[in-house]
Amino acid sequence: MPKTNEPADMRRIRDEHQALEILRLLLDPVFNGMCNDHIIGPCLDRFALGGSREQIRQALNRLDALGLMKTNTFESFGETYVTVHLTDAGERVAQGMDVAEGVARPSRG
Repeated sequence: MPKTNEPADMRRIRDEHQALEILRLLLDPVFNGMCNDHIIGPCLDRFALGGSREQIRQALNRLDALGLMKTNTFESFGETYVTVHLTDAGERVAQGMDVAEGVARPSRG
C-alpha cells in the first residue's frame, strides 16, 4: 500500500513513532523497564507525541497486545493508573533488533 499524506496515514505514522518512544522510555535506566501512564504522558509530550490519558492508554494496550509490554490497571487515592513492564520482546524492538507491526523502526544513526 503506497504511503500518502492522508490523515489516516499521518495518524498511523504518529502512532508508530509514539509506540517506539514508549518502548525507548522504558529502556532508560531511570525507569528500569517499568513506569505508569501518569508519567509516560508528560514524557511523550516532550517529543510532541503525547495525547490524552485515554490515547496514551490505548497505545499501551496495543503494545501489550503485541507482547512488547505487560500492563496492569489499579486504583490508588481515587485515581486509576496503568503500570507497564517492558518485556524482552519490547526491549529488542526498542533497540532495533526486532520489528513489530505498529511500531516504527529506530533510525540507525
